[in-house]
Amino acid sequence: MRPETRYARSGAYNIAYSVFGDGPIDLVLASGLVSHIEYAWEEPSLARFLRKLATFTRVIMFDKRGTGLSDALGPDRTPSPEERVDDIAAVMDAADSRRAALFGWSEGGASVIALANRHPERVHGAILFGTAARTPVASVYPGGIPDEHVETMFSEWRRQWGTEFGLELLAPSVAEDARMRRWWATCQRLTAGPGTIVASMRVMMDFDMTSTLSQVKTPTLVMHAEGDMVIPLAAARDIASRLCNAQLIVLPGADHVYWLGDQNAASAGDPFLPRRAVGGRSDQADSRAPWPHAIRLGEPDPGGARRRLAGGSRVYQPRHSSPAVRVTAHGPDAHEARTEQAGRSTAV
Repeated sequence: MRPETRYARSGAYNIAYSVFGDGPIDLVLASGLVSHIEYAWEEPSLARFLRKLATFTRVIMFDKRGTGLSDALGPDRTPSPEERVDDIAAVMDAADSRRAALFGWSEGGASVIALANRHPERVHGAILFGTAARTPVASVYPGGIPDEHVETMFSEWRRQWGTEFGLELLAPSVAEDARMRRWWATCQRLTAGPGTIVASMRVMMDFDMTSTLSQVKTPTLVMHAEGDMVIPLAAARDIASRLCNAQLIVLPGADHVYWLGDQNAASAGDPFLPRRAVGGRSDQADSRAPWPHAIRLGEPDPGGARRRLAGGSRVYQPRHSSPAVRVTAHGPDAHEARTEQAGRSTAV
């Protein structure tokens, strides 16, 4: 049974959200550019991922202001970063969630970072997938969008929004799948009009949160596909190096979309989350550090748990953290496993 859509009041706007799963911890999903909390269930791979999350969490999913089933804004308008944080807080209040883990995808990750900085008492853990903390252009990050192509990119997204455009960049592993292409085109049209989308993209190109990252104390899991063509891997490394309590997992593949690829690795939040409820239904917090059991700093890898979690990925430690973490990967990248410390990579 699909979850019922409800509405939370955030200022003058109504924010659509749904709640599903009965796990012991609340998990708020902050989506990226494309979002529709009801049509999401029409894509089998996404529905499967959401059901997987619901086996160990109480999932709170919402459409940000101006998109999906939430109140629309005017043409060429998009919520400010501050309004996006307000919307998440309003949804958590409506869902009776005093404290939760947050999962931010793409631009949604910036909202998660902002909420963790502004209301740390409401966030006990964060997972960032395919996220940048500042403009993902080539002059900032190697492999980013060439600066001189940014305006052309805006024009193409405006002209081709509502078609299959962009799937080959965001989800190359399924770009030739006819069913996925149809779903993607429809989801674009149901998310918002092209003016709102381009306005949102312009906000993404103008923001810079790097100065606030060192203030965020929330334990954070940073996940990124190695070949991501939308936001380069350098952006994830930058975030993980600036946060004081972060772990970076580099996943194989090139999908920017979080629910594709190895869903066991992408849903690694299961062991990341505390075992006892800390949401609206309980004030009892788990005393242990909310890290995945497989990658807690300084711990051994009993029974190969780290290898199972990584699923062929590589795990890095932020350069300023201690102690060092030795990582043993498996599969085709086994010889490349390494740990980053003091700003350098050392083969292990």
